Amino acid sequence: MFRVVGAAAARDEAALPASAEELAAEVERLHARLAESEARYRLLQAATFEGITVHEHGRHIAVNDAFAAMLGYEPHEIDRLTAWDLAAPESRPVIQEHIRSGSDEPYEVVGIRKDGSRIDLEVRGKTLMDGERRLRVTALRDITDRKQAERALHALVASEQAARLTAEAAVASRDQFLSIASHELRTPVTMIKGNAQLLQRAQERGRLDTTRLDRSLGAIVLGADRLDALVQDLLDVSRLRTGRLSLKPQLTNLAALVQDVVARHGEHLSDRHRMVVEQTEDQDAAGDAGSPIVEADAGRIEQVLVNLLSNAVKYSPEGDEVRVRVTPEGDGVRVAMTDQGIGLPPGEAERIFEPFGRAENATNLPGMGLGLYISRQIVTQHGGQMGAGSAGPGQGTTAWFWLPRVAASSAAQ
Repeated sequence: MFRVVGAAAARDEAALPASAEELAAEVERLHARLAESEARYRLLQAATFEGITVHEHGRHIAVNDAFAAMLGYEPHEIDRLTAWDLAAPESRPVIQEHIRSGSDEPYEVVGIRKDGSRIDLEVRGKTLMDGERRLRVTALRDITDRKQAERALHALVASEQAARLTAEAAVASRDQFLSIASHELRTPVTMIKGNAQLLQRAQERGRLDTTRLDRSLGAIVLGADRLDALVQDLLDVSRLRTGRLSLKPQLTNLAALVQDVVARHGEHLSDRHRMVVEQTEDQDAAGDAGSPIVEADAGRIEQVLVNLLSNAVKYSPEGDEVRVRVTPEGDGVRVAMTDQGIGLPPGEAERIFEPFGRAENATNLPGMGLGLYISRQIVTQHGGQMGAGSAGPGQGTTAWFWLPRVAASSAAQ
């Protein structure tokens, strides 16, 4: 006998069938209605595109076919899995927090399919109480295509931003080049023009004597040499950037080349500077002793040496000693030049090898900041390395380069 409580229950009790036959018929009708309701539920569940799960503390109680298919499982396989098993590691704390708080706000997570692939999901959850049980009904929507499109859009935007920054940097570099080049080129041009005008006026006035002529011509030659060096640096930068800097390597005695360049360069130094050359002989990798022989373009290596020597003098305005050391190192030869000049601030050792790179404490000295950039590129194309170091401002600088050595036995053949 059914028992019901309350006014509604009284009405239902009055409607109960009076006989067993009527009771059996009513039960049949109830079974039919239940079967029809279950069929409708299954049809609705099958037609739902969203994955739906009912779980308790993350453990699945019931799921629809769309949920299982979305993650690549059969429905019965979900029973032994939890929400954490189906989520990517980075998404598990997010799920835990939403289950704990009972929040109804939609959120996004990354799921892990049965085959290990990842799927982007939009999740909406709702907490329901079944007596004392706290259940969570969750609907999931596959948003992988949308997220991929968003990522592609973000990548495109980032690429465009990077391209814009590159273009802006190129414009800034161009402007910097024009500013520095125009300033540096103006100095020798002004020197040449000024001395030529002095000679012209002296000649017009009949006052052109030998002393004035020699002094002005010397200044003109010096300015022309400086102008030629600047133009050559600009041409070398252009060749480097277009890959057209050619080398003509040949067996070269590096120590002898250093001695010769230092001797010729030292003739033009003031009395404040003094050049000292040190050479250490050692055996090469094959056990051969003797002079350090390298395969190099002697003209280009001389260009590197002249640049280092010029810098050592320029950045030592008070004078003092410049020490040049040629020493074996590994399977190569290291040439290092140490001055007693202004030194390098911390973190500036690499900056000076960049195009137009100048140390912070050297911006008031002449130069375009191309010499070390060109020199490193030349050394690198020889298979070598180049760098610099300093104990700090006022502590002097050591600039060096290393070239691979040719075994003496091979060089003699």
